[in-house]
Amino acid sequence: MLGFDFYFQLPPRAYHLVARQLSDSPARVGLSSGQLAFARPTASFVLLSGLVLAIAAAAWLFIVGQLRRLVAALRAGQPFVRENERRLRRIGVAVILFELGRAVVVWAGGMYLQHSLVAQGMSLRAHFDLDVPVILMGVVLLALAAAFRVGFELTEEQALTV
Repeated sequence: MLGFDFYFQLPPRAYHLVARQLSDSPARVGLSSGQLAFARPTASFVLLSGLVLAIAAAAWLFIVGQLRRLVAALRAGQPFVRENERRLRRIGVAVILFELGRAVVVWAGGMYLQHSLVAQGMSLRAHFDLDVPVILMGVVLLALAAAFRVGFELTEEQALTV
């Protein structure tokens, strides 16, 4: 089974929605979403999807590896070392890039559907669906990396003080 999330709009002549207690005029359906399901994907689509999933898995493995090293350093009693700041910065950048990449892949899939799918009675829309909380999490990780850098510099300065 092959599934796509997609965004669509129905022309007003395709439906009639009325709620007399809310308004005297009919309601309009705005941009809506749903999922399309196809029984048998083509081999080229399976290969392309596999490539995208492999890249996503590599990104997640990179993030998890950096987190493991960070936690190991924290457990060893070395919180303010240069490498922890770098690890946090790498994780923050990876989270932001991963989310941007995911949004681009979803948008490209929507563009592909918009130009290749024949849908009578509705118009398909490509939608750039950026998950803002994930981007903010990446920014918070970058800010935390900056705090670790300051901690490292203070620790280094204290070690040089006699």
